[in-house]
Amino acid sequence: MMIKKLVTVTAIIMLLGSPASYAAFSGNKLKEDCDSKAGSFTKGACIGYIIGTYDSIKWVEESDLPSCPPDAMTGKQLISIVEKYLEEAPQLLHYPAYPLIAGALKKAFPCPD
Repeated sequence: MMIKKLVTVTAIIMLLGSPASYAAFSGNKLKEDCDSKAGSFTKGACIGYIIGTYDSIKWVEESDLPSCPPDAMTGKQLISIVEKYLEEAPQLLHYPAYPLIAGALKKAFPCPD
């Protein structure tokens, strides 16, 4: 229950930030947060950032989504997909985290042509 509250608060804080703050949050920082101990604030920041970014991608780019995730995808599945992508693509971690999350989704759930 506590982690849900932490994720919700973190996501709201992230969403209230300026667009410039998103660019400052690099793949390196996201991976560092995601590699943190379960239940820690930084792990919550990882989860909140990924879920908040996914929600904004769906909301802002709904007509032109770069990927086609299933409607039944869970938050836990989303987190696993992004963490795996970050682990397998260390050469991309210097980029902003937002497009890395979009790239993870595109790789996991490519749209049919």
